Amino acid sequence: MKPTVLPSIFDTCIPRPDVLSGELTEAMFAAQLRSVVEGTADKSYQDPNLFLQSTFPTQGLRILIREVLGRLTGADPTANPFIRLETAFGGGKTHNLIALYHLARGGAVTPPPALVPVELLPKGPIAVAGVVGTDLDPVNGMDHGAVRTWTLWGEIAYQLGKSRGRALEAYEIVRASDEQRIAPGTQILEALVGNEPALFLLDELARHLRAAQEFRIPGGQGSLADQVVAFLQTLIEFAASQRHVVVVL
Repeated sequence: MKPTVLPSIFDTCIPRPDVLSGELTEAMFAAQLRSVVEGTADKSYQDPNLFLQSTFPTQGLRILIREVLGRLTGADPTANPFIRLETAFGGGKTHNLIALYHLARGGAVTPPPALVPVELLPKGPIAVAGVVGTDLDPVNGMDHGAVRTWTLWGEIAYQLGKSRGRALEAYEIVRASDEQRIAPGTQILEALVGNEPALFLLDELARHLRAAQEFRIPGGQGSLADQVVAFLQTLIEFAASQRHVVVVL
């Protein structure tokens, strides 16, 4: 019996055109949620269809998408309101968050059926806040031109409002809490979200907490980290009480 000769990897695995042409750079693999939200990312991340077509539909990602979109659209009311992603460094957490951002924002997005069933796609854009903890700066704030945000809740309010075309109006709801660095309560979140679906994508919060631990709030209110933890508890409880709100951390 003649031994079976397996084909060479060079015959079975053909690199993509951008690899063969030398256009693929290592910088393209540095996924940044903030740059996608602000519209400044590389085309491979910024273009929803290009990004989703290039994303391998792993089982974990498919489950995550079904959970999040199922709750946001109401297709699966039993889906979890709070999801914590936990992988090793380089495990794809930010990539997953970017995928959720593009799918929730909707528009002319046509993801592969293997990635997400058509019936789970939103009928229209959903309000999304995508905040990266390493971008937050309680001392200098985040400059948005007409307004400067100082806390996690201030940045969330601005982004939710911006995705609905009313950033400044939304920020005014939390301005006092943001400037004083005191976590707002449930009523503020209710005013921000209303009865509309909303998706909160939070990345690198552990690193933000380490920095916030050193920021002392005037008036003996403790550290900013204490307020961040209090806000996260309120946010998660709020999401659980709403039918179309999801927090992915």
